[in-house]
Amino acid sequence: MPKPAILYRGRQWRITRRYLETLDGRTYYIDKSGLLVLGDRGDGPVYDWPVHLAEKTEWLDLEDFLTAFRRAIDLYGLRFDATIWARTVAEARRIFRECGG
Repeated sequence: MPKPAILYRGRQWRITRRYLETLDGRTYYIDKSGLLVLGDRGDGPVYDWPVHLAEKTEWLDLEDFLTAFRRAIDLYGLRFDATIWARTVAEARRIFRECGG
């Protein structure tokens, strides 16, 4: 099976034509169709993946993930809401700090 084309490679995350995925064997594969799933943490909607992964302080490079997530949105041509994105980043960073990151 051929290796997937890599559209972007960060320190811990890469983007292929279909997935935003980890490089370090933790086997997180986020399909582009589920990238912009919304959740709500009480202050309004947030993109679910960044706030979910922010709790994984024992291994997550949060800033690398946020960069890769945002690049994936652009590379996949997805429409996103800038207000929700700003709320998401703030919430993910808050969770990461509170969990010891």
